[in-house]
Amino acid sequence: MDYQQRKQAHLLLWWNVKVLCGLLLIVAMFVRFLADWFAPLFTVPNSIPVALVVAGGSVFLYHYYLIKRQNQLLDHADHLVTKGGLFRYVRHPMYLGDILMFTGFTLLAPSLATLSILALAVYALVRQAIAEDRYLSQLHKTQHGSWIKSTKLLFPTVF
Repeated sequence: MDYQQRKQAHLLLWWNVKVLCGLLLIVAMFVRFLADWFAPLFTVPNSIPVALVVAGGSVFLYHYYLIKRQNQLLDHADHLVTKGGLFRYVRHPMYLGDILMFTGFTLLAPSLATLSILALAVYALVRQAIAEDRYLSQLHKTQHGSWIKSTKLLFPTVF
């Protein structure tokens, strides 16, 4: 297996972990509401987690739209999207949206199981963002180099 194939497999691994964690959190939320199998660790007013899910979904969809609008084929982006939305502050705002959504799902059905899934999901998203950053730095050397100096990976002004 050459370098390119290993890189693609690595990207696919963390993407699949992220998707699986998201699905597990959604299932846990439904199970929590349909049957009291997950003992809640604490309660949160439903408006907070619902707001996180809506905000996270909106962040994800808006930034997907920005990337898609500027690059017709996402797998073969002809240029790096660095302007608009949160791209001025973070390099992976779609993953930030995922984290917000997953946190909301976790708060809707808080248990040790969902907290563990959330931790794994955040880890997978960080790994995916780091792997994609490496890929983008090779694909768009000059543009990515200047962009990385003024932005964070996932969380504005923090990380």
